[in-house]
Amino acid sequence: MGIVTDSATALPASVQSKFGVTVIPLHLSIDDEVFSEGVNISPPKVVSALLDKKVVKIFEPPAAEFARAYRDLAQAGVQHIVSIHVSSKMQKVVAHATEAAAQSPVPVTVIDSGSVSMGTGFAVMAAAARAAEDESPERVAEAARTTATSSRVMMTVETMEYVHRDGQVPGAVRAFADTMHVRPLLTIKDGVIARAGGARNTTPARNEVRRQIEDYISTLPNPAVSVALAGGSAVEAGLGVTTAGLMIEASPGASLTAHTGPGTYVVCAANLPADFPRAD
Repeated sequence: MGIVTDSATALPASVQSKFGVTVIPLHLSIDDEVFSEGVNISPPKVVSALLDKKVVKIFEPPAAEFARAYRDLAQAGVQHIVSIHVSSKMQKVVAHATEAAAQSPVPVTVIDSGSVSMGTGFAVMAAAARAAEDESPERVAEAARTTATSSRVMMTVETMEYVHRDGQVPGAVRAFADTMHVRPLLTIKDGVIARAGGARNTTPARNEVRRQIEDYISTLPNPAVSVALAGGSAVEAGLGVTTAGLMIEASPGASLTAHTGPGTYVVCAANLPADFPRAD
């Protein structure tokens, strides 16, 4: 069984290695120079470019890159692939993966997580854990879908400039933030970025994100949570989350940082399947 995802999951390298996940990178350009996420560009580099007023753009990997990955896995002996990706309402990754799946020499189940960052990443982890136990493709896909459905992503940004500029949120959300002079709290709802509240400055906004996520994970039987801070360490900044379950410090990823800008604080939570291995 092969598990494929895209770099917008911001899946830590240690997790990729542990579960044998194939990650297709999104591409970014800074002015005229092109980079591959997770390969030769990091969130701090994106932050620096944004602060220098450079033009940063994001490009989905073309179908040919997915087709190559599926073909390589098939040649390695994989008989079925589950390909789990960022919300189709935010990127065209699912469409490109679906196009490539039609040409794959082995069956490919493409899953739209309806989420982003570790909201998708936890779904990938759940699927990969079942794949490692030689579960059926149906059971592997079920783990991904169930975990993705349970996921909650919340973030706070320093400014609405970047998320509004690339069309990721409605103008009304920026208008609310500008009019009320607040740091907006954002979430993923129905596969797109939506407003989840606001606070007067950065610290209260980040604390409210943590509070809402901690309230949510207290309702989950097998919670997992990730924290990420664009341009720094969330844990070192005292922005960890209290949980009885798994906690991961992840990167927000270069692509999400380009969407949301410097200082973005992202917390993702999900309920992992009961059979998810708990040992490190």
